[in-house]
Amino acid sequence: MTTEAREVNVGEAMNDLLESGQSKASVSLPTSLLEEARRRGQGNLSAYVREALLARVQRDRLFEVLAAQDVEYGPVPEELLDAARRALDRR
Repeated sequence: MTTEAREVNVGEAMNDLLESGQSKASVSLPTSLLEEARRRGQGNLSAYVREALLARVQRDRLFEVLAAQDVEYGPVPEELLDAARRALDRR
C-alpha cells in the first residue's frame, strides 16, 4: 500500500468514526479534570469529550502512518528535520 493510499484511508476512517451512531459510556475521571471539561464544554460535555477523543485518535493514527513511512522509506534525515523546525520557528 502506498503512503498516499494510507492517508486517504485515515481520512475515511475518521468519517466512519463520526458517522457510526451514538453509544453511551461510563468513564472514571479525576474530579478536577471532569469539572474543567464541563466548564470548557460550555454545557455540552459529550461534544467536548467527543472532540478530545477524536483528536487523540487522529494523532495516534498519524503516528502509525509516520511509523509505517519510517519502515518503508527510513527515518527523515536530521538535517531536514532541523530545516523544518527553523521554518516553523519563523512563523
